[in-house]
Amino acid sequence: YLEYTGSTSALESVDLRARVKGFLESVNFVPSSRVTKGEVLFVIDPKPYKAREEEAQASLDARKAALDLAQVEQEKAKQLESKEAISQIKYLEATAKRDVAKADVAKAQADLDAAKLNLEYTQVKTPIDGRVGRNLVDVGNLVGAGENTLLTTVVNDSSVYVYFNVSELDLLPLVRKYRVDVESPSERGDTVPVYVGLADEKGYPHEGTLDFTDTKVDSSTGTMRVRAIVKNHSGVLLPGLFV
Repeated sequence: YLEYTGSTSALESVDLRARVKGFLESVNFVPSSRVTKGEVLFVIDPKPYKAREEEAQASLDARKAALDLAQVEQEKAKQLESKEAISQIKYLEATAKRDVAKADVAKAQADLDAAKLNLEYTQVKTPIDGRVGRNLVDVGNLVGAGENTLLTTVVNDSSVYVYFNVSELDLLPLVRKYRVDVESPSERGDTVPVYVGLADEKGYPHEGTLDFTDTKVDSSTGTMRVRAIVKNHSGVLLPGLFV
């Protein structure tokens, strides 16, 4: 066994920020509690964005009606032009109006999509499972004004990363033992075990496996950065610990 000192890091850590401007309407979690992916943690006042969505929907309906009329007029002009009842210029004008109406519908649809997206952003959801921190903004405050206000942080601590540096002299026999000319650890047929102990623990009770090695040796220190992943069943392996 080779013994090194290292530090723990979160498997995943996400800062939740306000993506739209508005007054914070509710905080739907207890600080330090566990949350699941997709859970709504904050609600920003949705009423202005709901009104904008309805306005965009009405505009789209009006543009679609205008397109239907322009389509009818273009088809009528086409029939008349084929019978030489109107000039080709009139037919081209009707076609151009139809195309402009199509573009107006596309723009109105884009406006509606943007309005729906902003309305969705009023519900701030966690993108990962994990433990949520404290709310950094209280209900009633204006968020998202001029900047994407940081609301809280969610950390996935089901497992942790452990980073440490392997010396050059220890690295060489490891490279020879665990082949590096294959695509993944599963192709090697074996994995490198890692055992971790905290500052107040005897021995190394936490077991994990090596999951990443850097692509080069740091010539200034003669070491290579290495990472292990360790299950955190007990919850005692907090990010930032010395191990």
